[in-house]
Amino acid sequence: MTHGDVTLGSAGLFLAFGQRREARAIMIGRILNLTVLALTGFLGVVLSGHLWARYVEETAALGFDGIYERFQASQAGLANDPIAYRAAAEVERARQSGQVLETAALEE
Repeated sequence: MTHGDVTLGSAGLFLAFGQRREARAIMIGRILNLTVLALTGFLGVVLSGHLWARYVEETAALGFDGIYERFQASQAGLANDPIAYRAAAEVERARQSGQVLETAALEE
């Protein structure tokens, strides 16, 4: 039984030859788009990993104990000088512990 461009058979609905070619082209286009998207995502992950590894190496080479310490140093304005950062951090810790001791003394 034929109805316009569509042939109805015992197995169900079949597309005419021209429509099959068009559907195949659309499927190939979608597969190519998906492949490009997957490769772009993979490349992004690889690049991020590479940059992260370089940052970790640079952090260790500068003498920081870890990435968080370097982050704190950058917040204090001493991103490339771990010795100055540690000295400033020690002064800040002493100041804060002094305040804690003063607060405890006032509470008693």
